[in-house]
Amino acid sequence: MPSDSHPLTDGDRVPAGILFGDLKGSTQEAELDEKSTVAKLREYESIINETARSFGPSFYKVKVEGDGFMAIFATAHTMVECGFRVQQEFRRRGWQVRLGGHYGEVYRNESGDVVGADVN
Repeated sequence: MPSDSHPLTDGDRVPAGILFGDLKGSTQEAELDEKSTVAKLREYESIINETARSFGPSFYKVKVEGDGFMAIFATAHTMVECGFRVQQEFRRRGWQVRLGGHYGEVYRNESGDVVGADVN
């Protein structure tokens, strides 16, 4: 969750590096063995959260929904570095993850989520 000390506040538009990811093949895996897939998704979420948070003040927020995630960073460089690190962790486990990144401006809404054209 965002801390009180970073620049993402309600109404402010700030530049951010946005990292998107998707665990390849998880839907098919869930159809074959849902229980194992749920455990894998918990580990997936943990890796994303721990890796993103390791960037300290350059990290703003991570949101995971099912097999997809979005992580927000202060800089494009931090976003790319996090992408490399999560990819390394996933490859160690033999997982394929599709990643994409974007650098633009975002707003934070009342619930703490980031919104705006650059998030879409």
